[in-house]
Amino acid sequence: MSVSWQFFADAGKTVPLATLSVAVSTFGGVQEGVVYFGSNAAGRQLQAASDPGSDPIEIWAHDTDPEAGLTAGAVKLALSAGGLDGASAGDPITVGTTISSTTVIAVHYRITVAAMAEAVYSDVQLRTSSVIELDA
Repeated sequence: MSVSWQFFADAGKTVPLATLSVAVSTFGGVQEGVVYFGSNAAGRQLQAASDPGSDPIEIWAHDTDPEAGLTAGAVKLALSAGGLDGASAGDPITVGTTISSTTVIAVHYRITVAAMAEAVYSDVQLRTSSVIELDA
């Protein structure tokens, strides 16, 4: 069964986001941003598939192409910009045990990379733990 929750580039949930695009210079550096997790379906809830309503829903960075240069271990995630300072690169964040489709969750990220070939890399995407979608 498909799940209507996804990541978006905007809080209005109009621009779906497939990957985190990161512009890297030959000097490396840090890029921060925010993406949004939510659903455009009315009257729905999201829960962890492992123990619905009890286990937390997690979000983490996933490297879709380990040969491409960026790694998920370079990504810090937090529920606020200030939370990025205390976050550990590569660790997931927990967003609750039940999420209503009326909720939009801001996911802040910080990607730190070393010097590498100048390019826009888009091989890191955000994923969730295994989830189920239910009627609210």
